[in-house]
Amino acid sequence: MTELVQLEQRLAAVERELADQKAQAPKQRLGNPWKRMKGMLADEPLFDEWKQAIEDYRRQWDNEPVEKRALLDDIQRGRADMAAGLAQPLAAAFDDVREQLGLAR
Repeated sequence: MTELVQLEQRLAAVERELADQKAQAPKQRLGNPWKRMKGMLADEPLFDEWKQAIEDYRRQWDNEPVEKRALLDDIQRGRADMAAGLAQPLAAAFDDVREQLGLAR
């Protein structure tokens, strides 16, 4: 049996299993998952401190337009590089670094 045939058989088996799982899943969804999580951190002692830290960071971010613009420019350059095919998956980049440094995987 060729490798292609084996792959096609494995794919068909996975598709059957997925169809079975979908059939066994509840027909009616439980609604918006975010609403189900509402209030789950109400008793978490660090929640208010975390929330305040996020608000402080946001105020700092809003007051530093030069840094914000530079970061947005970097993100846009990265997206352009990805679209141009100049990027590689992180795992591949790590493999390249390991090879250059002579490190075993």
